[in-house]
Formats: sequence, structure tokens, C-alpha cells
Amino acid sequence: MQKILSRILLYWFPLAAYCGLIFFMSSRPAPEQIPQFFCVDKLIHMGEYGLLSMLFYRAYGTTTLYKKTIRLVILSILSAGLYGISDEFHQAFNPTRHPSIADIIADFSGACLGVWLYHYIALYFPVLTGNHRLTR
Repeated sequence: MQKILSRILLYWFPLAAYCGLIFFMSSRPAPEQIPQFFCVDKLIHMGEYGLLSMLFYRAYGTTTLYKKTIRLVILSILSAGLYGISDEFHQAFNPTRHPSIADIIADFSGACLGVWLYHYIALYFPVLTGNHRLTR
């Protein structure tokens, strides 16, 4: 029981908290000014969903999915990307925001980069991620 509780607190709670933060931030009015350099909003989306996909990867790694790396990777990318789609849908109900296909593409791109980066770190520097079960 203690192991399950610690797994939830260490791996699943950060994921749920970050999803809640994304939901909260997209409920707020759109920022009046975003820095004016090329595609900064898309880079923000990529970073945001890159981190989300890493958290999904970490959490799913505590399940039996870690035995099949391709499933772990695909499910993490899809989970983050689908959350991005639901976030864009949610923004449609906020009068100061608007949904965008370009944002969804940036979300999925960030999710792919995030999973790739986390998987690379987990393979070559497992002490940094605490994931000692992945093999090359």
C-alpha cells in the first residue's frame, strides 16, 4: 500500500497538477501582449506540451507499459496531444481566446519532442529520471 501511495504522489500527482494548471491558465483571459518575435506562442505551446508528454511518460512508466517502449511512447504523445485538443476546445468557450489548428500542431510537435527527450535521458542517464527499467 505504501508503494502504491508513493507512486501516485511521485508520478501521477505531478501529471494531474500540471493538467490542472494548463486548464486553469486557459480559463483565464488571453495575455494582452506576447513578446513580438517569430512564432513565440507556438514555442510556448511546444514547451508546455513537451513537459506534459514527459509527465505522461513518467507516469505511464510506473505501469506495465514500460515493457513495450513503443506503446509507452505512442500513448504518452497521444495523451498529451489529445489533452491539447481538449484544451483548444475549452478555449472556444472563453471569449478572450480562440481555438487554433496551429496550436494543436504545436502541441503534438512539443509532445513528440518531449517524449523523445525524456526517453533519451531515461536511456542514457537513468539516474536523472529514476527510470532504471528501460534498456537500449
